[in-house]
Amino acid sequence: MTNEKLKKNTSKNFGHINYYSTNKLIDSFEESDIILMKRLGIRSTYGLSGNNSIKYNSEWYENMFELEKLLSNKTEFLETAFYNHLIFKRSN
Repeated sequence: MTNEKLKKNTSKNFGHINYYSTNKLIDSFEESDIILMKRLGIRSTYGLSGNNSIKYNSEWYENMFELEKLLSNKTEFLETAFYNHLIFKRSN
């Protein structure tokens, strides 16, 4: 994998953080024995509510989590999700 990074940051709890684009990560493994098995979009709907106080309601949170899981592999939501989870596997 190349050292090309989109953004650097530091976290008080996690130390140095590198951010990479989804496509950069996928491309960087293309010539290795690691293949992309699944890509999921997470947090595509959670942030849509302007009512932040409702986000502390456990029933609302559980319903939103179920909705996020249902939408996580649908292309239109995957592309607009705040986070992408990439699941890779060695091919051998």
